[in-house]
Amino acid sequence: MTALTLYVRSRRGPAALGTALAGAVTAWLLAAVSDQKSQVTGVVLPLTVLVLVAVLTTTLGGPDDALDRTAARPWGWLRMAHLAAACQVSWCL
Repeated sequence: MTALTLYVRSRRGPAALGTALAGAVTAWLLAAVSDQKSQVTGVVLPLTVLVLVAVLTTTLGGPDDALDRTAARPWGWLRMAHLAAACQVSWCL
């Protein structure tokens, strides 16, 4: 496995991506169903952003801090890229 694959798996990336997608789809479907005019209201967008940010922030911390400090690979540059990507995604939304 590559370093990037190991990092994404250690941060629970696939589970977070699935949860974010499910949360966003659920929010938009509930809004579309509950609205009489078949238009999504302005409340759904902030709700979707909050769900995505909540899921995204769970990936920033690892399961064990002691394990991260004693890792064989230096994860510092990956963490910085991860944080930059998270900020970019939340900024674009």
